[in-house]
Amino acid sequence: MNRSKGFTLIELLVVIAIIGILASIIFTSVSSARDKAKNAAAKGNMNAIPAAAEIFYSSGSTYVGVCGDTEVLKAYNAAKAATGKNGKCSSAENTYVVAVQYVYPTAGSWCLDSTGVRKQITWQQWMTLGSVCPP
Repeated sequence: MNRSKGFTLIELLVVIAIIGILASIIFTSVSSARDKAKNAAAKGNMNAIPAAAEIFYSSGSTYVGVCGDTEVLKAYNAAKAATGKNGKCSSAENTYVVAVQYVYPTAGSWCLDSTGVRKQITWQQWMTLGSVCPP
């Protein structure tokens, strides 16, 4: 009996299939971690907005125009850039509200306003966002 040493075609195909399955599992978890990091970066950037808005308010006793303030705009644009999604910023005399959409798989947006609210809101709340974050 003269058997050559080596792997059969079936053995090679099984090994390649197992490697493919493991690679897809790893790719999925890495992609999910990347999205979570983008969401965390956006949230971190947005946390700089209230301090900048209060400085803006203290100089004129109004929030009108706070969305155009250099420091607020810098943090707001950084948050939008982190997720690559849309954002909303609006202000009135005594209130402001800022929201930036999260990256999938987290549905919704991060919202903060002049009343001190900082929370995640749903897509429906995003669509009807008023002058403060919804309760």
